[in-house]
Amino acid sequence: MIKFSFKATPTGVPIIKDTMIDSCGEQIIREFCPELLENPGQVPIEEIAESYFHLSLDYADLSQDGHIWGSVVFFDTDGKIVYSPEDEEAKEIAAKRGTIFIDNGLTWDERIRQRYSTTAHECGHWLFHQLYWRRRAAESDKGAAVCDRDADISQNGRRALVTDKDWMEHQAGYFSGAILMPKTAFLLAAQDKGLRDAIDFKLKTEPEDERNWDLAWQMSRLFNVSREAAYVRIQELGCSMGPGMSFEELRRKRMEYLQLQKEIRDKKDARRKKPRVNQE
Repeated sequence: MIKFSFKATPTGVPIIKDTMIDSCGEQIIREFCPELLENPGQVPIEEIAESYFHLSLDYADLSQDGHIWGSVVFFDTDGKIVYSPEDEEAKEIAAKRGTIFIDNGLTWDERIRQRYSTTAHECGHWLFHQLYWRRRAAESDKGAAVCDRDADISQNGRRALVTDKDWMEHQAGYFSGAILMPKTAFLLAAQDKGLRDAIDFKLKTEPEDERNWDLAWQMSRLFNVSREAAYVRIQELGCSMGPGMSFEELRRKRMEYLQLQKEIRDKKDARRKKPRVNQE
């Protein structure tokens, strides 16, 4: 396993650029599964977590409403908080250092991509934030960094980064994309001329953001990530089909576009159904 070193703030949060996080992700892939840099495809993140980072994966109900997707334990503790559906209340359990807890809700097949991204996110915490948690050891015996679902992927660095938590969530979130969609492999796939020409041909009359959305769909299938995550990665690496925009803006424009298409179809249907007036 490669040993990374970073400058840090007095509280232990790494001072690291996104480009360096990209480099970290690629170095890990180059050591663990280098073939994926030349032949882009799904990254075996659960194998990397267990075999490269030497972490253990475990599953539990992490909250009552499912808003917590994952956490990683930095110290042996008897105070890891989980939710007990049987008792309908939170409880504390013992947990070993180096355990990633994934919420049971992400074990469903239809949420496998969210499970992969959460596992990668927690690996990011493990890689970058051990110094921070060591310095906090005297203040807390919980020893777990929590990945909250409410930290929307579409924000991914666009929100203000002010507090230590803001920066750590951004770093772990960016690392998730960097290791699941390594820069070299992603650019190789996303800039494929045949793919881009096919998208332009298929959607030549559609807005540029619609072509970006289609490119994100193609990348999500190749890397087995969510379409939203692929779209964010397209913007991060500057390989969009046209001018970039935030995912919220893309989603808004897409809904406007679909609504416009629906109105056009409705008008056509109304004209077809309108009875003809016979003139004698």
